[in-house]
Amino acid sequence: MFQKRIETLNVTIPYNKLYGRYIQGVLAYDLTKTGASANVTAGGIGFTFVNLRMKSDKGEDLKYDIYVYA
Repeated sequence: MFQKRIETLNVTIPYNKLYGRYIQGVLAYDLTKTGASANVTAGGIGFTFVNLRMKSDKGEDLKYDIYVYA
C-alpha cells in the first residue's frame, strides 16, 4: 500500500543481416497521467534490444503503452 510499483520490460527485435535493422526510437506513454517514469536501462537506439524500467507514482497503478520503432 502506498508503495511505488516497479516493472521491467525487455524487447528484442530480430536481427536481419541483409537489412541490418536497429531500433530507431522508443516511446513509453503513461496512461495514468501521474508522476510515473520509464527509463532505458540497457540497449536502445542503435541496438537490436532495449530494456525498460517503469516506476509508478506512490499508490498508483502502472499502465503504459510502449512503442519500439525499428
